[in-house]
Amino acid sequence: MKSPGDWTPYCNQLEFEAAEFLYTKNQMSAHQINKILYYWGITLASYDVWFWDPHAIVQNMLANSDYVGQIDYTSYHEFQEKDEKCHYKDFMSGDWSWLQSDKITQDLQTHGTAFVPIILGSDKTMVSVSTGQNDYYPLYISIGNFHNNVWCVHHNALVLVGFMAIPKSVNDPAFCKFKKQMFHSSLSKILTNLKSGMTTLEVTWCGDCHYCCFITIYGLGPYIVDYEEQVVLAGIVKNWCRSFGIIGKLVPFTNDFSHANIHQLLAPDLLHQLIKGTFKDHLVEWVGKYLKHEYGKAGAAEIMDDIDRRISVVPLFPSLWCFPQGCGFSQWTGDNSKALMKILIQLFGAPNGLCSSITKSKYIKAVKKSWQHSSKHKALSQMLLTNQCLDKIAAAVTVNKSLTDLFASTTNVHKGSCQAG
Repeated sequence: MKSPGDWTPYCNQLEFEAAEFLYTKNQMSAHQINKILYYWGITLASYDVWFWDPHAIVQNMLANSDYVGQIDYTSYHEFQEKDEKCHYKDFMSGDWSWLQSDKITQDLQTHGTAFVPIILGSDKTMVSVSTGQNDYYPLYISIGNFHNNVWCVHHNALVLVGFMAIPKSVNDPAFCKFKKQMFHSSLSKILTNLKSGMTTLEVTWCGDCHYCCFITIYGLGPYIVDYEEQVVLAGIVKNWCRSFGIIGKLVPFTNDFSHANIHQLLAPDLLHQLIKGTFKDHLVEWVGKYLKHEYGKAGAAEIMDDIDRRISVVPLFPSLWCFPQGCGFSQWTGDNSKALMKILIQLFGAPNGLCSSITKSKYIKAVKKSWQHSSKHKALSQMLLTNQCLDKIAAAVTVNKSLTDLFASTTNVHKGSCQAG
């Protein structure tokens, strides 16, 4: 005889009553039962999002003495002397930061503060084909006050702040919407500690080792992603017009922060749209097709060989790459494209600053190497901890160096002689 708490073959009373309702009272079809259990399973599923305090990361960046002289604490417009045209260079010279600063000055409580734009970037990536769960979704953070050269030389100006969850792909509209909303909700949670600093003044430690010289106010700045992730962030249908392809009832993470609109914060993807898209995929391939059309396959090959020879003999010069094999390499990278653009198209120069190439270049250190040093079992928390330790060590080295230099400058003793009068 069964005991009062024994619901065998069911695990508990809930399972028994659910089965009785579905099969006896309601008499649902197998298809309907599978569908309702599927939706039920979604509500019960849990996904891990690993991150560390973005507020601490931003404070470490502002206090880093390596960036002294390479940070703009205020927005500015620079004009050329000849024609008085505005000259855009670093992020804080742009119109967006200028408009944000105008909004800050309109409030007497925030007037005179330094605006610190929070730059975000994410890039879903693969660590190793030989592993089972090999996809990771790193989220990076930086600030818009840095000069472009700081991002270009990768001075730890871009830091891994966390790993987003990656639910398994299911061909179901409801689940796809759930995944997108979870992405936005995760971003909102990760950035929570920065929220108070967007409306309240904050005294921050400066890179020159002084307090009180720097009162900040934070604000959400551009988000660096490729088109696939722009679709998720903007809440639109892929390859549809934004006016007609908006996904309803999807709340973007910017809804939880003041003066933030995700449709204004999506930065142009220079890597894929300009460097790879316009230059490599369009211009280079178009020239190849044009040569074949005009001179035939043999004639086009002869002309391309001549172009390769000219590229390969370009003399050494600072900031110019050498291509001894010409441009006929099998796999183009962002760095390859930018370097060739310097040689072939002088009007473009070398695009720098905010670009998805800075997040992709961070992949080796932030994801691949940290994964290699993990136990490979539930590696996300280990990978994030490894990055935290490396960033804290780098910050400690910088602070110790700054304090040592400061102490040396204030205790400088000159050797001399003294005679009694």
